[in-house]
Amino acid sequence: MFVVLFCVITLCSAPDFDNDNDVDQSDFGQLQSCLNSIDPECSYADLNDDNLINNQDIDLFIKCSSGSNVPYDINCLEKKMSQTLYVSKSGDDGNIGSSTLPKLTVQGAIDAITGNPVTINITSGIYEEGNGIASWSLVLPTGLSNELPKG
Repeated sequence: MFVVLFCVITLCSAPDFDNDNDVDQSDFGQLQSCLNSIDPECSYADLNDDNLINNQDIDLFIKCSSGSNVPYDINCLEKKMSQTLYVSKSGDDGNIGSSTLPKLTVQGAIDAITGNPVTINITSGIYEEGNGIASWSLVLPTGLSNELPKG
């Protein structure tokens, strides 16, 4: 066990857990052994810094996977630092939420949050959404962007 006194986030949170310059099955095995753990010794596997090792960490790990003996992109986790998602009445919740492939619903964007802080850019329109228990409406004039906290 070691203590990190100073950390550059892209290096400290890197999913190359065995420090062999690739992100492969060996690293995934270590992530799996910590899955659903809050053990402090598993903190290295908390790739999104939410104090839980869960499916969100697996999603981030997959983004960084390179394969055995293939160097991984050390910037692969930059997206976790901040995230911008887009919602448009012409979008589709199956889209990734980018400016060119926006989500259709605000809930679709919220469900796609993997980073923090998060900015959700919503184009003008009337958004009436609900989950069967609670519902809400949002009317945005042209050009308004709204920041929503993750949570």
